[in-house]
Amino acid sequence: MKDRTLGDGIARQELNLLFVIDNSGSMEGEKIGAVNNAIRDVMTIMPEIQEDTSDAIIKISALKFSDKAEWIYAEPKDIGDFKWKDLSTEGGTNLSEAYDALSGWLCKREKGGQMPDLGGIAPIIILMTDGMPTSFDWEKHLDELKKKGWYRVALKYALAIGIDTDEAMDVLRKFTGNPETVLKVYTAEALRKVIKVIAVTASKVKSNSASTNGGGVAGAVADNNHMAQEQIAEKLEEVKDIEW
Repeated sequence: MKDRTLGDGIARQELNLLFVIDNSGSMEGEKIGAVNNAIRDVMTIMPEIQEDTSDAIIKISALKFSDKAEWIYAEPKDIGDFKWKDLSTEGGTNLSEAYDALSGWLCKREKGGQMPDLGGIAPIIILMTDGMPTSFDWEKHLDELKKKGWYRVALKYALAIGIDTDEAMDVLRKFTGNPETVLKVYTAEALRKVIKVIAVTASKVKSNSASTNGGGVAGAVADNNHMAQEQIAEKLEEVKDIEW
């Protein structure tokens, strides 16, 4: 296991990588299969990234949502302890419940959430969905999520799986707050590659960065997120069947 302290005994900071996955009925077949395959691929690479990381302990979490939102693990897991459980599909796309679950998770531990009480690196959040929310009040729940400091500084990506309507894309742009971190993905193979590139590249960049808490130095966090975005964009140039 990776030592949790730096050479001088200072505790390493936590970097949380969070997958938020639509497992509604419309994701059945190739779509959910590609998600399952991609996350398994990511987990084969993450131990090497952790070994090369001097500043952070990387933790992985996953939230699935259909008619309701459910954490795959109740607490973030160290890389060695995270065992992916393939998702099945059912129900609708209740994005409101997903946002509520994420709001609670992004609180400090002393307030019932999963983020460090002191320090920590701004998290990475990857949202994946293939359609419009079936919950009519999702914007109200997003407004509540936006009040969380950790949400505001997080590096957020949204993957639109086979979505071809402006209305559905606007939902995802409102989540990330940045159109450059919303991608349309048209094939299962492209989806697998995109998830892998984002998760692995962002983890490499951010785990070797200076840490900050949710109310920390906004400029440093923004610069770090921008660096990660640039490297991700460069790597994604080689992936076919995607659109920014």
